[in-house]
Amino acid sequence: MNSQKLIKTYREWLFLAILFSLSQALFSAVPAIDLKVSSFFWSDQSGFWLSSHPGLNFLRRAFQIMTAAMFIASIAAWICGAIADNLERKPLIGIPTRIWSSICILYAVGPLILVNGILKSYSGRARPSAIVEFGGTGEFTPAMHIADQCETNCSFVSGEGAGAVAFCMAIFAIARHPPLRSFRIPMHALGISVAIAASFLRVANGRHFLSDVVFSALIVIILASLINFFLIERAKRNYSA
Repeated sequence: MNSQKLIKTYREWLFLAILFSLSQALFSAVPAIDLKVSSFFWSDQSGFWLSSHPGLNFLRRAFQIMTAAMFIASIAAWICGAIADNLERKPLIGIPTRIWSSICILYAVGPLILVNGILKSYSGRARPSAIVEFGGTGEFTPAMHIADQCETNCSFVSGEGAGAVAFCMAIFAIARHPPLRSFRIPMHALGISVAIAASFLRVANGRHFLSDVVFSALIVIILASLINFFLIERAKRNYSA
């Protein structure tokens, strides 16, 4: 990696670190932001009234399928690409094998291990629909605080939000390579739309707070940047050496 790319990477990491720190400071200083945003989608009569909307539930299911399909397709493409590399064939649809492997690693480390395996299992943060303010029995816990209001599959952070952002990062990675490069603008729009819409639905349905989806997105984006540097860029340098 040349010095210009290295400087760009360091700037990206600095920006993400500052963004994460500012988000942490904001939700720690004003934890009521979570309650206020969730209250927009809750009423005394209907609870979280968007949670039963058939059209939104269909969208949620579609996003789940798209996220899972990307992960499964990346695993298959990684395997096929590795076989093609061993046979000295061209990369699958022109996309290097390291791209597919990086997507698989992002999904595995981000949404699966870090988010669902660790944070959601041990944070103890009750979901919005389970706290007293929204008709439940649990206590509200500010973001980034360990609590005892939930035993498993807790609120912090959002698993589906993390998966949707991983889908977005995968789309961005794939769109950098021909023959899909000419479609990168609509592909970028698709990835961003899925990430935002899926995260919004988790908040609107009362399953997650705003901070849950914000931090799940930041975690996955930071991981994607680290994987891009240590796996993809270094692999490119070794390949060209």
